[in-house]
Amino acid sequence: MLEWRQQRSSKMMSGTLDSGAVGGSADAGGVTPRPSASVMILRDGRDGIEVFMLKRSPQLDFSPNYLVFPGGGVDPADESPALLDDYDRSELLVYQLTAIREAFEESGFLFAEGDIEPLLRQRVLAAVRRQLLAGEGLFYEEIARKGLQLTPAQLHPVSHWITPVPAPRRFSTYFFLARQPSGQEGSHDGMEAVDALWMSAAQVLALCDREPSPIMFPTEMNCRWLARFDSVTEALTAAQSGCELASVTPRIELRDGARWLTLPADAGYGEVARKL
Repeated sequence: MLEWRQQRSSKMMSGTLDSGAVGGSADAGGVTPRPSASVMILRDGRDGIEVFMLKRSPQLDFSPNYLVFPGGGVDPADESPALLDDYDRSELLVYQLTAIREAFEESGFLFAEGDIEPLLRQRVLAAVRRQLLAGEGLFYEEIARKGLQLTPAQLHPVSHWITPVPAPRRFSTYFFLARQPSGQEGSHDGMEAVDALWMSAAQVLALCDREPSPIMFPTEMNCRWLARFDSVTEALTAAQSGCELASVTPRIELRDGARWLTLPADAGYGEVARKL
């Protein structure tokens, strides 16, 4: 089990964010990390836990062709006081809402409850998603208009990753676990993502040995953690165990003229190094 340590700020406790609260200010010569969130959507498969993955478009400037969990950056709407007042304030509420919004836009999964008959709900959600992807309407307004209430408590935090200083784009990302919403099937958006697939943690990890690998380092480490469990229930139980959450910042080291990505010993993942 990971030994998580807590690095949170009073501003996060109140449900508001700034760059210093979530990722630290820009280091000397570095870029301030952008607050972001990602969710590992899980289901039980024949060979154990499966996680929903998206393949990023080859046309993207950032990480084309990579396999990723749904997620993205915090928008101003995600931390609107009027929105946050509708929910029980928690330390990571803004990030949970961000992950929910991004998951819906990118994959079609929605973590919400409401009195809509299941089959009708699927048609309603598909229509709302098409509308949002066309640039029409606002996520939170459209969901409320359909009589749905988001359920951030379904998303359980498992890790917090901060991109190391030399990177030109840096993120302060909270990763969450969630069970696949009942009766819902995911799909890619055809824009940022061009494919969607369910994969076991072992299948994801097998791709890490490819050259080049389509798996980002935090994705790999989260899947290594996920591979410890035999069922979604086991993984969710671990995520809800009350362990403090670690903030992990990989290090870039020069070894024999080559750059290596490593983790500090107290990150909880053991001895880890990947050649860049």
